[in-house]
Amino acid sequence: MAIFYGLYWFFCVEKKISLSWQNIFWIGFAARICALAIPVCDDIYRYIWEGKILGLGWNPYHYAPTANELVPYQDRTWPLINHPSFPAIYPPLIQGLFAILAKISVTPFFFKTVFMVFDLTVFFLMKKIIEPETKEIKSTFKLAIYFLNPLLIFEIAGRGHFESISIFFNLVFFWILIKESRLKPKALSKTFNRLGLYGSLLAGALVKINSLILFPLIWFGKPFTLNLEQKANSKFSPHYNWDFVWNLVWTFIFGLILLSSLYVTGAGNNLLRFSDSLTYNSAMPFFLSKIFFFTSKNFIHLINFMLFAAAGLYFFFVPKRNLAEQALVFMGLFLLFSPTLHPWYLLWILPFAALAESKPWLLFCGTVLFSYAVYASIEPGGEFIENHWLRILEFLPPLILWWLSLRRERLKN
Repeated sequence: MAIFYGLYWFFCVEKKISLSWQNIFWIGFAARICALAIPVCDDIYRYIWEGKILGLGWNPYHYAPTANELVPYQDRTWPLINHPSFPAIYPPLIQGLFAILAKISVTPFFFKTVFMVFDLTVFFLMKKIIEPETKEIKSTFKLAIYFLNPLLIFEIAGRGHFESISIFFNLVFFWILIKESRLKPKALSKTFNRLGLYGSLLAGALVKINSLILFPLIWFGKPFTLNLEQKANSKFSPHYNWDFVWNLVWTFIFGLILLSSLYVTGAGNNLLRFSDSLTYNSAMPFFLSKIFFFTSKNFIHLINFMLFAAAGLYFFFVPKRNLAEQALVFMGLFLLFSPTLHPWYLLWILPFAALAESKPWLLFCGTVLFSYAVYASIEPGGEFIENHWLRILEFLPPLILWWLSLRRERLKN
């Protein structure tokens, strides 16, 4: 992976070779076909299990894999399920997809092939987002930065994580947002745009709850940035007209559907329980725990949340950046303040890092590879024994690169 990432950085990030979008697609496609032979992650056995029991009429949010009622359905892959004492934490929409896939086939290869198809579809979404905004040469470089990223290929086509589905809905949302800002749709078209905007964001949140972090982009004042290369000069300024009122109505409907879905199924309670009890490779929560070692865990959670909220509000009201950079900021803050940061979580920010050509975040997608060393010491049941010194190798290089790029930008100005 380190060798592949070095080649990727030299040719794609540093732009040492120019390829047509067709060549980028076929190189990426071939790499994904090769990656299908990589052994799957243990998460995929949970996907299969939860899809299977949901299809049989059991609620995976109420019954953990170890539940006595589910003993008759245990098969040879059941011991491979991680955290078997925990009920389901994935939101309802992805659980529905698991159930559909499990009806067709319960093989890991089939599941990750479907995830790879979504990954290939995202390529064309990225192409549609980029091409109207930039010159062809820059467009293809950004496509290569995203589609040929080794972490993306390894985690989806290789290990079989379903992050590609979440990315798909996030980019549908982002594409509609840019399309709406570029055009001045009529009333009917505007209604369909709003439906698509909120619908895609809702679908993304019901696949992976992290998609909610993109919600503030809807509330940016006009005019939107029309060009991904152009900086936004306006601060957030809501206009108290009918557009603003309708946004409030749409937000209420969106929130009502999301919260009721999580409450009725039981997913919301499980998500809170999981995030509170299981932590891994965190950034800010880890450093806060070392600073406030004399306090309780709940107090550290409170401080972490307050800092996250303060940073989010600052970057919300003082954007001064284009939509891709703003999305990257919001998603990046979410990752840095999250109590759990698995390597494949970095895929959430990858499309926006590629659009913004953010070298610090792209480097982080590489240095996160050091955290894979921890997987060699997984205890039965999926518990991790962390090596905290690995955080220096993981977080310090991107931080240094970010500081150098910030310093270079200030000197230029």
